[in-house]
Amino acid sequence: MGGLPDCRTEATVEVAGAEGSVILMVWRFGDGRRLLRGQPTGYMNRDEVAEAMNCLVEDPRFGPGLPTLWDFRGHDFSHYTGSEFRSHAFIMPRFPERSGVRRGYLVDSETGFGTLRMFQGTASGYNFEDQDNLMVSYDLEELVDWLLS
Repeated sequence: MGGLPDCRTEATVEVAGAEGSVILMVWRFGDGRRLLRGQPTGYMNRDEVAEAMNCLVEDPRFGPGLPTLWDFRGHDFSHYTGSEFRSHAFIMPRFPERSGVRRGYLVDSETGFGTLRMFQGTASGYNFEDQDNLMVSYDLEELVDWLLS
């Protein structure tokens, strides 16, 4: 990997919950490929996360088919129990148009890695998404390369 390709931000929206938010943005790379980046902050309950997903699917600037990088670097996972965070996987069936879309989860802590791996296991274990379409990593370049391949 030779670093991230040049990209520009094409669209941005913030979906706010009572105690947190998700910033959604589309990156367009020089070769025309697009990637959705989601960056959660604070605590969002399952209904608030579902609202953010609805925005992602319904807003024509984003759309359901974009590979998605969820950036959890610096995220405070102490707001969630393990089972509560895993329960967010149960949002996936509400958005069948996202089925088969690759999702990468970028973390910078062991807690984040373990939490997102439990989420990944729940999503694939309940057949909400094929495990091959979900990746957890500490490496931004690795995830972007995988998402765009």
